[in-house]
Amino acid sequence: MFARYILGIAILSLLCTASATAAGPVFGNSAADGQSPIMVNDCQFYYRGNLLVGVADGVRIEYTNESHKTANLIAFLVKAGQHSVIIRDAGTFSPGVEIIHKFRKQTGAAVYSPLFSHPKVTCRAQDVHFVDGTTWRYGEVPTASSVTIKRLGLILKNTDGGVTIATIAPGGQGDLAGLKQNDVITSFGGNAVRTVQDIETVLSITQTGAKIPVLVLRNGETITLTVVL
Repeated sequence: MFARYILGIAILSLLCTASATAAGPVFGNSAADGQSPIMVNDCQFYYRGNLLVGVADGVRIEYTNESHKTANLIAFLVKAGQHSVIIRDAGTFSPGVEIIHKFRKQTGAAVYSPLFSHPKVTCRAQDVHFVDGTTWRYGEVPTASSVTIKRLGLILKNTDGGVTIATIAPGGQGDLAGLKQNDVITSFGGNAVRTVQDIETVLSITQTGAKIPVLVLRNGETITLTVVL
């Protein structure tokens, strides 16, 4: 369903590290990170064999795109002990969809006892590339994206503060409605607005000539306006 591959270092050294006692998966995305658009739900080695002797075949990662944008390339940093590797997953990763992928190691074989010891592994999203051309790197706030809404004569931007009007076309429907640059749109057509996609959804089901109520935050004050499509 999705293309996937391992880039760079093979997982040989990772799989050679085993804990003396059983250890569950450790997730790389904590509440302290906060800014990552990719939430790692589960991360662990998978193996073939039996309960006494198993051969680790690779890494199994469950993750969800928590952003509002579709991603097409995600780089994971996988660590076990002092060893680490970058694994890259390429495909189409829609918002809110949990994805489970297995990344098979390319070389070597690590043998351990699944019954008595499990390698301790951590995974986190390191880099993310979105289909709109924006990128994110671990430790950074996701890059804001700008979207042109021709029907309104507006360029909107997703920011930490909400959907902000970046540019207004003179004489456009947004301009005629009284919208201003730097207004933050909080409601559109009676629906709460968190991202530009919320506005696009309303527009997709609204016909030309309709009057749409818009709530904006301007200089700390909420203002109600009406846009005619």
